[in-house]
Amino acid sequence: MFLDVSLAHAAPRVGFNQSRPLLLGNPRARWAALMEERRPVYERLATLRVDTDARTPAQVAAEIAAHLDDRTSDRTHAAAPAHAARTAPDTTTEDPA
Repeated sequence: MFLDVSLAHAAPRVGFNQSRPLLLGNPRARWAALMEERRPVYERLATLRVDTDARTPAQVAAEIAAHLDDRTSDRTHAAAPAHAARTAPDTTTEDPA
């Protein structure tokens, strides 16, 4: 899951004026360089990308929860027939003779 944020929205969250080891020097330029380097990996590995710009944590969480509910529902429906086949009672009758 990749929680994506633009530089404009990351700045107030991260607090570029504070001392942060990875952002020493010019924090905005360093953040932009880190994201340019990391973004392709994040996008390649993520099964979901959520844009967090101008959204509350509750809105982001709701989108993630909906995605997870959809995945769970898809897996449940896909697995149901196989599960039902494995647990179906044996209705064949054996001839005792």
